[in-house]
Amino acid sequence: MVLCEHLEIALSLESKRQFTVSLRYQFGISLVSVWYQLDNAL
Repeated sequence: MVLCEHLEIALSLESKRQFTVSLRYQFGISLVSVWYQLDNAL
């Protein structure tokens, strides 16, 4: 049972990490697209 709990904790940590990575990825993409549009506008 202890192994099972450790596995669940590891999985939840991994999903949290992937969630933050995807959030940063989307933020970076939107930032780049906004910067690109501003660059074209000038």
